[in-house]
Amino acid sequence: MSTTTTKKNTTAGSSGTKPTSNSTKTSRKRDNEMDTSSDETGAENVNNKRQKGNSPCTNCDLTTVLSALTDMKTQLEKLDKIDDLSQSLKELKDEISKNVSNVEVLQNNVEDLFNGLDKIDGRIEDLKHDSDKLETEMKRINLIMSGLWDEETETDPDLRSKVQNVFNSVVTSENVQIDTVSRLGKFNPTRPRLVKVRFASMKGRDLIWSQRIKTKSPVFINEDLPKTTLKAHAELRKKRRELEGLKIATKVNYNKLCVLTPTKTYQLLANMTFHELDANNDIPPTPFLGRKN
Repeated sequence: MSTTTTKKNTTAGSSGTKPTSNSTKTSRKRDNEMDTSSDETGAENVNNKRQKGNSPCTNCDLTTVLSALTDMKTQLEKLDKIDDLSQSLKELKDEISKNVSNVEVLQNNVEDLFNGLDKIDGRIEDLKHDSDKLETEMKRINLIMSGLWDEETETDPDLRSKVQNVFNSVVTSENVQIDTVSRLGKFNPTRPRLVKVRFASMKGRDLIWSQRIKTKSPVFINEDLPKTTLKAHAELRKKRRELEGLKIATKVNYNKLCVLTPTKTYQLLANMTFHELDANNDIPPTPFLGRKN
């Protein structure tokens, strides 16, 4: 009886120990499954992260960033070019300012040059006036004869004799001394050349000049004048003919270079034009021809 009971108890004890062992195994299995599930979940998360890093959306973001960086680089390059352009413009502005200053200096120099030229022109006019005066004084002792019979074989004694005969016909009181006589220009069979007579003294010259109206046509006696004066006298005669054509009485004053009418005075200016004055006005001097008014 006791032996049987002991076996049963032993069996029973063995039987009681087995449930405890199975429970432990079950718990360990569950833990293992949880660990496995946890590991799988971690791996899945890692895989998900990796997949997320390689997702198209992330690549798109990188492309956008790269494009933005490229744009920034382009903008920076443009800014560099703008800086270079700005520097070039500044240099150009400085150069233009310098050129403007040079132009202003050049303009001042040109103005000074023109002022100098005006002074030179004035001086030239003065020199012409002085030259005319000098030439007039040098020629005062001369007289010009026109219409005196001419021949190609004429000699100096022949010419001197012809001139002396004319002078003797107009001045009988004394013998006027002649210094030199000469023909002007080339021989022309259809028209006698002018004769320039230089007197030995101003007294003899003035005497003949005072009696010039006594010469017989076609011989005439005139003063030996500079070319400018001769041109002025030609203009005066032209103006006189113009006024006489209008039935206006005229008188020429060669000393004051003017044509006189009853109501107007026409004075010849240095540019060979006429200035109209009232007949009652004083006539201003005309020194440009070197004549005394």
